[in-house]
Amino acid sequence: MIEIAVSENTTTTEKGRLLESLGREVLETMQYDVINEVRLTGIEVDLLARHRITSEVIYVECKAYKDTNTISADVITKLLGNVHLKRVSSGWLLSTGPLGKDAKGIVEEWEQNPVEQRKLLQIYSPDKLVDLIVNSGKSCNPLSLNYPKSGSFSENVTLLITNHGRFWAVPLIHVTAGIPYAVILFDARTGVPIHDHQLIDSVSKIPSSFHDLEWPYPNVINEDDSFSNQLAKESESIITVSSGDQWADYRPSRPQDFVGRDGLFQDVYRFIDNVRNSTISTRLLALKAPSGWGKSSVLLKLVEKSKSSRQRNKNYVFAVDVRAATSHRYAEFSLIECFNSAINDNFVRRPSMPVKISDTNNPLSDQSIVEIIQTLKSENKVIILMFDQFEEIFSKKELFPLFESIRKLSISVDALQENIIIGFAWKTDGSVPTDHPAYHLWHGLTDRRREFSLNPFIDKDIVKALSIFSKELGQPLNPILKRYLKDHCQGYPWLLKKLCIHVFSLVQGGNHQDEILGKSLNINELFEKETSELNNIELACVRKVAQDSPVEFFQMVEIYGDSTVQSLINKRIILRKGQKLILYWDIFRDYILTGKVPHIPVTYLPQTQFRRYSSALQVLIDQKSLTIPAFASKLGIGRDAAENIVRDFVMLGNASRQGDILNFLHENEEEAYSKVVDFFTKHIMYAKIMDGYGNNTYITVEDFEEYFNESYESYSEKTKKQYINSIHGWLIGVGFIEIKANRIVNTIDSTRGYTKNIFPKFDKRKPRRKSNFLGEAPPERVLELIDLINSGQNEESILLSSGYRNSISLLNSISNLSIEKGILSLTHNPHNIKQWLAKTVLSSSTLEIVKIHKDNSPTQIGSIVAKELNKTWKETSQKRYGSALLLWYKWASELLKKEIVEI
Repeated sequence: MIEIAVSENTTTTEKGRLLESLGREVLETMQYDVINEVRLTGIEVDLLARHRITSEVIYVECKAYKDTNTISADVITKLLGNVHLKRVSSGWLLSTGPLGKDAKGIVEEWEQNPVEQRKLLQIYSPDKLVDLIVNSGKSCNPLSLNYPKSGSFSENVTLLITNHGRFWAVPLIHVTAGIPYAVILFDARTGVPIHDHQLIDSVSKIPSSFHDLEWPYPNVINEDDSFSNQLAKESESIITVSSGDQWADYRPSRPQDFVGRDGLFQDVYRFIDNVRNSTISTRLLALKAPSGWGKSSVLLKLVEKSKSSRQRNKNYVFAVDVRAATSHRYAEFSLIECFNSAINDNFVRRPSMPVKISDTNNPLSDQSIVEIIQTLKSENKVIILMFDQFEEIFSKKELFPLFESIRKLSISVDALQENIIIGFAWKTDGSVPTDHPAYHLWHGLTDRRREFSLNPFIDKDIVKALSIFSKELGQPLNPILKRYLKDHCQGYPWLLKKLCIHVFSLVQGGNHQDEILGKSLNINELFEKETSELNNIELACVRKVAQDSPVEFFQMVEIYGDSTVQSLINKRIILRKGQKLILYWDIFRDYILTGKVPHIPVTYLPQTQFRRYSSALQVLIDQKSLTIPAFASKLGIGRDAAENIVRDFVMLGNASRQGDILNFLHENEEEAYSKVVDFFTKHIMYAKIMDGYGNNTYITVEDFEEYFNESYESYSEKTKKQYINSIHGWLIGVGFIEIKANRIVNTIDSTRGYTKNIFPKFDKRKPRRKSNFLGEAPPERVLELIDLINSGQNEESILLSSGYRNSISLLNSISNLSIEKGILSLTHNPHNIKQWLAKTVLSSSTLEIVKIHKDNSPTQIGSIVAKELNKTWKETSQKRYGSALLLWYKWASELLKKEIVEI
């Protein structure tokens, strides 16, 4: 390996010159005269070399990349193009970073050419570059290094090029822990250990892949007890994902309680089989879902399945909890523990030496691991190491280096292309800020991993879960209670569990099932009840754990006392993971930190048509309270039809039910209507329509049907049609939409208000939704609109009719538009509006994504943006938005670059 390491204030140009200087020296030993940084007509090259005897000319490109940056295909094609253009003898690429996927493909194709043609292009990737340097005599052979007698040295060495000199950096392996713990420097030319303490200290302060290791002096190499104890403690911190002790436990489900996800498991096993058969190149996977959707439970089920008779000789799954991490070494210890566990479980035979990691840059290079990998290949087996709660890495500054460690492991596994998979369970309702050190690194792995998303429960999953709940309850579930649980959970696994445990505790407390769900449930109230039962010290402790989770156990005991911590553990509010404390549930932690539960779009579909409901509601308003038989009699309908309306009353929040008694929940008629309107503002179909509108005024009926099919895919086609007609009627009834000429027209922002049918007009208006920047209109069109507004042509209706709808939407998305009484005005109008616009759009989250993936196709960019924004765009939409965003990125970047040059 080779690495260029420089101080943080060193420019990239200066860093590149270190490699150029070394390249020059190598070429000079090969009888070349070398000129640095040559500019020729139309091209620039780092080094131009002319052979003193043959006069052949070569162009040399030097790329001092880290392993985080790969060489793109463009670098190679550009170099080859310059060679052909200028008709020189050859082009050389000297690189300290790896080749990217496309670049590898070009090199593999190039190497199929005849020998004479291959001379036109010479690629010196890290290993070949090191051989070139050693063979030229500019460095000694690492096999000849003069090692001190004490210490266990790694066989994996790195040529470290710094502004303090050139060195061979050799890791020291801790015998007990089996990982690198220190690094020793040797003079690259002579192979003699560096004894200059000041020089060692200076190099140790330079950011490098060895920065986090110890830097002992050669004459004082030892494994002191305190460091050994620290490593032992860290190695013991590896905690595997664990389930709850019983059904009524908020921790991940026990495998025997697990329901659903059949399609997900089929997809995951198909992916693993493809890895085993080497039919795909991907070796990374991610399980993605919001909090509480069962990612950890899926991992536990995968672990259990891997031990079944069908899987135990094929796959081995080892899942660790990242929340237990205490240092950046957690990834290395997890890998070692994973292999040792597979050995102890007789999945793979024991290698000829203890499992260890001898190189932090390439964790899989040690002979012990090489033997395991060879066994996996020969026996057609796969090992999967999963990191659960992976997003926790980004919440603690001290764990930032752990991400780098996992990234190196991921790249090593991906590059090796063997029977090892690295996986992550990733929470999608959190996000990595764009200014976070790991943001670009995480997104840089996007094209290297296969992502599996968990969906909400479908009806049969809910029915099966409620069947298990009934057995745990020790009595059959009341059919009405079962239906209400199904309606209220809306397919969200965490919500179903919360509701069931709530019912479980009430029944255990002596309540009858008929008395429990008398009215629509408020999840906030359930969490409020839990916190209200804590005293002030306990609540303070809970908030501290939520804020710093995972937090040291002994730290909490010292601050809040052993009795408080133990009381919270006994109440199952706090859980202990090794030496760490966490709250019993991610959902509860979010509630403690924000005072809110996750956003739950309403998915309930009323069983009654809007007009029938309106008539029935009027009966309830008039009577205030009556029995269900009496209610049915007044409407002239049967009991089953009445039950459907009552079900809607409860779900929409207009009534409560106690046995056969129905009670009106509002003071007056207006409150009742307002409750219905509020229900549909939160409905998933209304949200889908608004997403489809953006700031437009209509979508097609076909679009609406497509949105419905996405949200309710488990329904039969006949049932879908019935519900589509029904939901149309409800959204028209509450005044949200009108249907004109096959178009669904948005009326919520119009002067109509809620006036349709019997619903009275209200003064409140739903605010315009602020959307993400999507480049809906091209830059020149937006600038035209800005000019018109500045010239006084600012009436919204005229501008809309003139075709500026998308430009208005775009300015609104970047918060530069105010609309009052139909008049538009700019909220920001600096002298150089172009520069302001360019800087503003470049700082948007969507163009941050484009910046990372700008070399991809518009469709690929659109797909990545859709994932980030949780959108379900068709491929045509992905291409449209990707093209628009790419256009804006190029325009803004070129504009700012041009202005800098002009200055």
